[in-house]
Amino acid sequence: MVTRRAPVRTPAFHVGQLFTGTIRCWIAGLLPTTVLSVLFYLPLFAIAYLLFREAALRIETIDDVLALQSKLRIWAGARVGGAVLLGAAAIAAITHGVVERLRGRSAGVAGGLAATGRRLGTVLLTAVVLALMTLVIFVVVAFIAGMLLVSRTRPGEPPSAFALVLTALAFGGIFVLLVSRYLVAIPAALLERVGPVQAIGVSSRLTAGSRGAIALATIAFVTFGWLLNRYVVAPRVDTVFLGATSDVAITALLTTPLVASASAFAYQRLKLHKDGINILDAAKVFD
Repeated sequence: MVTRRAPVRTPAFHVGQLFTGTIRCWIAGLLPTTVLSVLFYLPLFAIAYLLFREAALRIETIDDVLALQSKLRIWAGARVGGAVLLGAAAIAAITHGVVERLRGRSAGVAGGLAATGRRLGTVLLTAVVLALMTLVIFVVVAFIAGMLLVSRTRPGEPPSAFALVLTALAFGGIFVLLVSRYLVAIPAALLERVGPVQAIGVSSRLTAGSRGAIALATIAFVTFGWLLNRYVVAPRVDTVFLGATSDVAITALLTTPLVASASAFAYQRLKLHKDGINILDAAKVFD
């Protein structure tokens, strides 16, 4: 039984350490990390192909519009579900690789898949619980924001640009706060003998004191992804199929590997800082 030290309130790292540590972990395992992430996201690529495989969708009649809207609704559901379930499994597999490389061992694709398979149920349930928590919070905030917008908007007039921007910033802020609190929930679900709720509690406890650095790093990575999509990818996308597949590609090749690397690096540092436990020595779950 592990005896935890007294609560530590000082941060385990500053934003620069988290940022550079994430990049180093990502680059060190670039090939297996990319392969693992792409493997887990293959179902989304397949769904995008089945829905939008036509080179250019022709919208000529109302039936064409309705058919496209139906496909887009299916895609939206698949995309959200994939982000939750496939993303969590990919993060767990990549976490295994990061930890093994930090321990000075080789970490291949097969090892990541095997380690994830042993704890897949807990990992997926943790992701589902986090998604439901996020959904409830966003619904409540959306309801409050909608009531405020209605109360401050004259009948027949659209909401002001300032109100819409403020609402968007509120949602963005909530997202960043949730990430900063629950960043290491998936690594905890993978590496500790706990259930989904306990893994979320572990993340909440470990990140206390370091959430500012996590939030700033999150903003930096999200901003980079938005700029990449806005100015590099979007100008080259001229069909729905390319739009859907490029979105999944950015997630598989960049977003998920970076999130997983940040999660694994932060978890290792936080466990040592808060509990005095070096998971590089104690991670026998893989042996």
